[in-house]
Amino acid sequence: MLADTDQFPEPLEGKREQVLVVIDRAQRQWHPDNFFVIDQSGQLQIQWFEEVPEMPLLGRVIVIVRPKKILDEDFTKDPWQVDE
Repeated sequence: MLADTDQFPEPLEGKREQVLVVIDRAQRQWHPDNFFVIDQSGQLQIQWFEEVPEMPLLGRVIVIVRPKKILDEDFTKDPWQVDE
């Protein structure tokens, strides 16, 4: 699922950006060391629960991936350098 960095219970540091959140929908059993996706009024939200929640868990968050950062924007202007 795609999410913004400010949508997490603990916002990720840095500027607001869109990230890819990989979720294992088969793992719906609560565990205190994991974040889970829930349905909150028709919206998907990522939450952490200190104890077993009363609402159904839709899946466990596996990993959050930020977009690739290009450190040298001028480097990408030459098409022959993009392939490296």
